[in-house]
Amino acid sequence: METRETRIIIDIGISFKQFLAHLQNFELQLEQFSRLYITHAHSDHVSGLATFLKRSHIPVYTRAKTQQVLFRKYPELRALNERFKLIDKPVCQEKDLKIRYFRLPHIGWVNKPEEDTGEHIGFLFECQDQRFSFMTDCGHLSDGVKEIIKDSQVFFIESNYDPDMQIKSSRPWPLKKRIMGDEGHLSNFQTADYLLELTDEHKTKHVFLAHMSKQCNTKDLAVSTILNKFREHNRQPALKIHTELPKRYFIS
Repeated sequence: METRETRIIIDIGISFKQFLAHLQNFELQLEQFSRLYITHAHSDHVSGLATFLKRSHIPVYTRAKTQQVLFRKYPELRALNERFKLIDKPVCQEKDLKIRYFRLPHIGWVNKPEEDTGEHIGFLFECQDQRFSFMTDCGHLSDGVKEIIKDSQVFFIESNYDPDMQIKSSRPWPLKKRIMGDEGHLSNFQTADYLLELTDEHKTKHVFLAHMSKQCNTKDLAVSTILNKFREHNRQPALKIHTELPKRYFIS
């Protein structure tokens, strides 16, 4: 995520080597970034964190419960405690970028969020009159979150699974139940309903569909589910739906 004055990183779920390769593709240097945000403590969001901390001087921002889970899962991070900055205010300003965080419901294998994900969060980024909403790994969106992100110009939102494919998959039932629960992941149909409610046909320009299951979803199915929902309600959105996720996004 970047503006004219600010560059930040959201999660680092790939190896540090892969991360540096992405930066090189965009002719960026690690030193150009001011902070890294960690949304929650699942490995697919933090697998490159330890090396990132050792190889850079960039502060890491996350919630206190998430830090506690990270230290329990990855004891080597305790020695780098001073690099962590705890998010304790709902809104902060980083140069020209206003950053608002909000909680998202998501659990892992253990039915205790504080023992698994920490305190999972999403974001609303604002720069001048542009609003970018970022949320993945959530079983539903609360009324409070919907009020915060409504009418954003850009939505980065998960569309994780198709219910029929999920039910028919070879996954164990406890995993299916967790994924389809209120603290699991959003299905294509849930995402379609939320986008119908939250997008503005004049303001919203882009939707990025994230965290799509390789086993229980397809890109075409996710997009068609959303488009069909809009057609059912006689909505002809001008927004573009993307299934290839950007490694870099610029707002100004």
